[in-house]
This record gives sequence, C-alpha cells and structure tokens, in this order.
Amino acid sequence: MRFRVSSVRDVIFGWNAIEELGEIVGRFGGKAIIITGRNVGRRVVPKHVLPQLEGVHVDVWSNVTPEPDERLVEMARKAVRDGRYDVVIGVGGGSALDVAKLAASLSHSDRPLSEFAGAEVSERESGLVLCPTTAGTGSEVTNLAVVKLEGSEVRRVFEGSALQADVAIVDPQLTLSLPKSVTVSSGLDALCHAIESFVSLVSNPFTEMLSMRAMEYAIESLPLVLSENSMDGRERMSLASLFAGMAINNAGTVLGHALGYAHAPLHGKPHGISVAVTMPYVLQYNSFACPEKHATIARAFGANFDEGDVRNVATAVGRAFAEFLDELGVPSNLSELGVNKKDIPAIVERTFASEKHVLRNPRPVRREELFALLEKAITGDLDDPDFSS
Repeated sequence: MRFRVSSVRDVIFGWNAIEELGEIVGRFGGKAIIITGRNVGRRVVPKHVLPQLEGVHVDVWSNVTPEPDERLVEMARKAVRDGRYDVVIGVGGGSALDVAKLAASLSHSDRPLSEFAGAEVSERESGLVLCPTTAGTGSEVTNLAVVKLEGSEVRRVFEGSALQADVAIVDPQLTLSLPKSVTVSSGLDALCHAIESFVSLVSNPFTEMLSMRAMEYAIESLPLVLSENSMDGRERMSLASLFAGMAINNAGTVLGHALGYAHAPLHGKPHGISVAVTMPYVLQYNSFACPEKHATIARAFGANFDEGDVRNVATAVGRAFAEFLDELGVPSNLSELGVNKKDIPAIVERTFASEKHVLRNPRPVRREELFALLEKAITGDLDDPDFSS
C-alpha cells in the first residue's frame, strides 16, 4: 500500500480560534485585504475579524456573491494586484474562500482566468489565510476553487498547490448566525463530500477515516443544529466540514458532484441542495460497485437491511439518504425542482464535462445507465435499483 496526503500547513480549530488571526497575519507583513461577501462583511467581519487586526492596515473587499463567476474573480484579482497586499484573508462560505484563493494566487499574472482552467495553479506571492463562516465546503483546507467561466453552464474546478491556504482558522462561533437555508445547504455539501470521498477510486485509509467521521458527525448533528442551533452541533458540523474537506482534497468527489453541477443550471438551487437531491440515486447506482462501503453508509444513517444481497444494500442506502433529506425539508427528486425528462440529454452531456469526477467514480459511468438514473431521480423511484436502459 502506498499513498500521499496533501494538507494545509496549519489548521487552528475551536471556539474563539479567530483570536489568533492577528498574530498569524503579522507573520506575513503589515498590509492585508479581507475578501468576503456583503452579509458576512456587514455582520461577521466587524464583530469577529477586524478587532483581531489592530495595528494592521486592512482593506475589506465585500463584493463576493454566491456561485461566483469569472467576472467577479477578475475584479477581486485586480483589487489584490493593485493593493500589493502581504496577505489575503478569505472570510465566508465556499464562494468567498474560493474567490480569495484565486485572487491571491493569480494576482501576479495578467493571463485571463480561463487559461488556468485544467492547469496547475502553483505560484502565489502573498500569504493566504482562510476563515470559514459555514460548515460545508471545506474550502479552507482544499487546493481547489470552483468558478463559472463565461460561455459555460457548468462550473469549472481549478486546482493547484497555490490554492492551498497557509493557515485555516476554523472557529464554530462564526457559523452561529447562519440562516437555516445556508446551514442546510452547506451541511449537505459536507455530508456529500464525506460520502463521495469515502467511495472514490482514489480513496485511501487516511481519507476513509476522515470521511467516516465526517459522515457520522453530519448525520448526527445537522438535524440538531436546525432544531436547536446547538453549540455542540455547530462544533461537530464544523469538524464534519473540516474532515470532509481534508478527505476530498486527497480523494476527490465523484458522480454526485458531477451530476449536481450538471442539473444546477436548470433550477439555480444552492450547490449543497443540487448535489444532495440526486444523491439517493447515485448511492444506489454506485452500491453495486462497492456494496460493503455502501452498507457502511446505510448503517451510519441507522438503516436496517439484509447485507447479504447487494440489491437490499442499494435500496437501503438510497432510501436512508432520501429519508434524511425529508427530515431536513429538502426535496429528494428532481421533479420538485422543475426538472423533467426532456432535460435529461443536456444533463448527461454536462455530467461528462466533469471528467475527473466521473473517472474517480467507483462504478464506470455509462451513458445509457445515466439516462436511467436520471429518470429515477425525476420520478423519485427508489424501489427497484435497476439502471439498465
């Protein structure tokens, strides 16, 4: 057995961990820019972030919007280039952190963003510190960033060592004011990261350990956070996101994310919802390739089933995920999002555009079987996991 693990150099986790920000920023120099979104820039940054940066020249760029596009990244990149900052601080959800990563890493170059798609992003001149305010994307510990390019319906994944933060500060208190809708979407994203990295063809014992613990924490804690805004639940969801982020940084995600990217343009739901709504059917599909792992997933949800028959495993794991979505008030079929059968050919084509996700999938993704999977995802058919066309 042989594998390599990539990770952020320094991860600081815990309540009030943000208090270490000033000392960390001081390591890089005296001029910093905070990249964030409007709501976080108005609520979280003044209360929790700026008080830690007394004596530091700090500018705040709070123009990040959900699902960032190429134009937004270019604006942030220009702000970093023009300001000649020693350190870029990303504060917010995955969108803000991804924009901060790309702005910091590409500020030294005049090449358009699109030229870096599919290439290694390997150079960065400024420091990069990431502080998540959601428990979901795990972007603070990945070398990935996701952006929609002009002329493309599907978001593109950028990757490279320069996108890996120097320091990640994960403070659960920064998630306390999240609205329920964001808590649900980001939490489901973390759960799907955990599941997909667990079954990925390039998983290893280290990532599987992280994936399993992330899965357990998310399944246990997400409903608790929604019903009680539990402090313990918030902490465990932050851990779930952190562990799952470390797992996908090394094992990646698979068909679930490729499919989520592919049908999202049809309904515009948040990323975590887009991935989760078709996850019951992806789980059934993949269970035939690795039934033992999918039985483990089903047991994590508390499902009871006969493990001796792979079809029982497939039915149990798909239904268990769908029931979890129902508990959270999230749809478990595409028809509820306005997607119908005439949309299937376009979704299939966009799914295969996420080539790396498809190649890591534990079961080879065949076009005709993907058509069958999407028909089930539209009708909500979880009774018979047969994907023959």
